[in-house]
Amino acid sequence: MCHLSVLRMPNCTIRPSKQADAADLAILDNIAGHGISLWFWQGAVKSGKAKDALDWGRSRFASDEIFAWRNAYVSETDEMITGSITSYIMPDEDDDADAIKKDAPAFVPVFELYAQAKGAWFIDSFAVYDSFRGHGHGRMLFEDSMKRGKLSGAAESMLVCEDTNEEALPLYRAHGFSEIDQRPFIDFGLNHKTNVWLLLAAQL
Repeated sequence: MCHLSVLRMPNCTIRPSKQADAADLAILDNIAGHGISLWFWQGAVKSGKAKDALDWGRSRFASDEIFAWRNAYVSETDEMITGSITSYIMPDEDDDADAIKKDAPAFVPVFELYAQAKGAWFIDSFAVYDSFRGHGHGRMLFEDSMKRGKLSGAAESMLVCEDTNEEALPLYRAHGFSEIDQRPFIDFGLNHKTNVWLLLAAQL
């Protein structure tokens, strides 16, 4: 991955993630997915793969998988992590996809959209803690990721989000993202108002 210089604004720094940031990355990933990550990790506990859901999520982000700390950047204020974004070139194959779809049916439509993003600069997880929203941290994280996407050589960037994500959709559209496909949302027990998952794309 191409690394840019650390970006700064008053009270905010954007930097590459460290392995020690894995716990924050796991929490922020769950915020980004509006609870679907924790639901998935709890499934690992029920199946005997893990003893604690949050610890299992933390260990996944501390691993060498593509969706982990090496491909994440964080925003900081006074050495406290305020948000994160995980983005990378989507690989042609995902060795874990079939197992995840089998164990967690709610992910099936998501992976169907992921399959269309092969070779694109894929923004996989993006969130800011609620208490730090409204101060530009999310915009800085997102624009930094887009700059790194251009340096990666990818022709376009893609992401998946819910149709009800009213906080993030204006930011995405302001940066040229538009809907290219969608899949029905499968409820996973939290009574979401979401109807569909959206696949958005923008030229880099």
